[in-house]
Parts: sequence; C-alpha cells; structure tokens
Amino acid sequence: MTTTTIELLRHGQPTDSDCMRGRTDVSLSQTGWEQMQHALDRQQECTAGIDCIITSPLVRCSAFAKHFGQQADKPVNVIEQWQEIDFGDWDGIPYAQLWQQEKERLSQYWADPWSHTPPNGETLVDFDSRVHNAFQQLLRDHAGKHLLVVTHAGVMRQLIQQLLKLPKDDTHLSRIELPYASRIKITVYTDKNQQQWPRLHLAVF
Repeated sequence: MTTTTIELLRHGQPTDSDCMRGRTDVSLSQTGWEQMQHALDRQQECTAGIDCIITSPLVRCSAFAKHFGQQADKPVNVIEQWQEIDFGDWDGIPYAQLWQQEKERLSQYWADPWSHTPPNGETLVDFDSRVHNAFQQLLRDHAGKHLLVVTHAGVMRQLIQQLLKLPKDDTHLSRIELPYASRIKITVYTDKNQQQWPRLHLAVF
C-alpha cells in the first residue's frame, strides 16, 4: 500500500476587483501574500514534511510557491494543468459589469455550467478532464510523496466534485466555499492492484 498526501492551497487575495478571474494574470495583494504565509505557518507540522511543491503558472500562485520553495529548500514544479478555468471573453470582467451586459447568458451559465460556456471560454467538461488528468499525473509522478499544490478555487472545487462523485450540476460551484488561502488535504491510498482509495479530510485549514 502506497500513501500519497496532497495538500492544496488556494492563492490569497489578488490586487484586482471582484471579477470573473480565470486566466487573467494578476498579482497577489500584500494582504493575499500574508494570508498564504499565515495558512502555512499555522500548519508547520504538515509543511515540514513536504517533498515537492506544485504550482499553477499564474502569478497569484507561482510567485508565492517559488518564494516558499526557496525558503523551505524544496523543488517547485510549474504545471499548466493546475491553472484556473478560462472564462474566455468574460475573464477579468467585474461581475457588476457582466451582470449588466450578459445577464441572461450569465444566469444560464451559473444555473447549468456543464451545458453553457462563456464565449470563447473553456467548457466545464474540458476543465473537468484537465483537472482529473492533472491529479492522476501527480499520483503517477509522485507516488508515496507529500505534496503542496498551490492552485485556484475552481480547481479545488472540481477535484472535490470528482473525489466525492457529486452530481454534474452547479452544486460544487455554489455550495462549496473556499476563502482565499484555504487549504484542503487529500490522502490517496494505492493498493497492490493499483486501485486508488482517496480520502478527503474535511478540515479546511
């Protein structure tokens, strides 16, 4: 039996406004930086055992991940698959503006994101597949290791949806709250037949 431990850390507060923030590449605010540092400081017994850090390439994740990796003397791998969903033409647009301009389409998207996609955006089906593949690649490349993955709320919600086998509706988007710098822990037990037994730890650090 091999046990792989994955701790996912959402980025902290960015510098931009309340918007559809997907591939839009914005920096962390000073508050956001402090939120992430505080999240790791509170769990030093966990972070002390980390073997490797994986990060989204977007700067709100990667800048802190690289800084922490240098502090902790741990390798940092920047992996594109761990970045946020692409909201296409809506990406980076404040919610208030979108609600005025795209009220009907935005309502359709929130009600049924599996069937409706922002113009020129990434479908939830494709995003779901990308997150699944990224997670499985992680388990293949780092079996038996303790990993820190610095990523985004959308990625974390999608992974929870997959692990808990939630229905493919809007449930995981509207009912799972993940504040800035939230942490969740997943352990995956892989038996001799390569069967995976994932466990999601309910505490959000």
